[in-house]
Amino acid sequence: KVVEVSRLLREKGCDLVICLTHMATASDEEALGLDSGVDLFLGGHEHEYLVRTKAGRLLLKSGSDYETFSDVKLEESDSPLPDSLPEDFGIRLRGRNTQDAPKSFAISLKKPNGRYFNVRVERVEVGKDCEPHKEFEEYYRKQVEALERTLGVPALGFQGPLSLASSSVRKEENPLANLLTDLMRLCFSTEVSFQNAGGLRGARVLSPGEFLTFLDLRELQPYNEGFKLLSMPGKAILELLNQSYSTLPGEHGRFLHHSGLRVRIDLKKSPPLGLEDIEFEGQPLQPEREYRVSAPDFISQGRDGLFAFEKFAKQPTKEPLSLFDILEAFVKTPSCPRKREEFSLFKKAFPSITDKELRELPSDADTPFESLMDIPEGFKVLSDLKGLSKGCIERLRLYRLAEGIERKGDEFLFTVKSAVEGRILKV
Repeated sequence: KVVEVSRLLREKGCDLVICLTHMATASDEEALGLDSGVDLFLGGHEHEYLVRTKAGRLLLKSGSDYETFSDVKLEESDSPLPDSLPEDFGIRLRGRNTQDAPKSFAISLKKPNGRYFNVRVERVEVGKDCEPHKEFEEYYRKQVEALERTLGVPALGFQGPLSLASSSVRKEENPLANLLTDLMRLCFSTEVSFQNAGGLRGARVLSPGEFLTFLDLRELQPYNEGFKLLSMPGKAILELLNQSYSTLPGEHGRFLHHSGLRVRIDLKKSPPLGLEDIEFEGQPLQPEREYRVSAPDFISQGRDGLFAFEKFAKQPTKEPLSLFDILEAFVKTPSCPRKREEFSLFKKAFPSITDKELRELPSDADTPFESLMDIPEGFKVLSDLKGLSKGCIERLRLYRLAEGIERKGDEFLFTVKSAVEGRILKV
């Protein structure tokens, strides 16, 4: 497509063709390597500062989070710049670590007609090189203060430190991502759920005793994105996970967090996973068995290099829920006194029950107990819980995801584990 559009523009008399992209670096570099007629690629998507030149073409990515941008000046000339970087030059700095990037540089791109496009690039650091607009700065301050008054209150606690930095979330198992995928799987009644690391934002780092606020939860997934339901055979899930983990040990937005599976990734193998490396409920993944899967809209369409999703039909969820909606319902559960009491009973009666055991508890439609508090004294805890209502069992599955309830002022908040569970093992 790049070649096709570039040629069309050249036929219409364009002297300079600039391609704006939002692709993975590998895709940008593939396009840069084509004899496409494009002079300059300005890219995004990856959280990095990157410069690449090849055969008279330039690829430039300018960082992330609007912390830096590039001021690019181009001039056509018969001669190259004396301070031009060499042909096939490259620099790549991941994440927000751009302090080692050149502050300015020049590149001369020799074109087929023998002339040059001389390019001068200045890397502008927003916090250092730009004075804020006073009126907008005041407007911004008022908006942030209003948000913090309503959403800056504690919402969820962790029992230890927690990092949401992209350098961690995009290549390692993460306790908050585990919670999110567990909630997805429970909410949509699927066997497996996936969440791409690139869809999780915020970059917060919590110390023990700190709480995520409702504002943090909003920032965690700011797109208000919905979900899709799929039926996928085990062999397709294997293909999907190999696509996801092919970028390891580097970090990438396609890194998949999941619930319902355990995987063992051998970084020395290519591909890094076989069916024997993936477990579902303690058993190897079955290649032909169909698994009910939930995933965010974006990746369910095969985006971010997760092409294995493309070929399967997608069903909408019953309600158009976002990740924030699911999280908000979870964190507000302890605000109900009856649910707090039921949670306490559950933790005492079922200290080590598994989600699989809870899902397999029979529900007696004739005499359902709507709550653990409705059960008469003297009942044996596990063997006599045949009369629990479906709604009660679902609440118990929800309670299982929390470790405790802590009071913060007038509010009661769930606390959850900060340790990972070994869902993603790298060897």
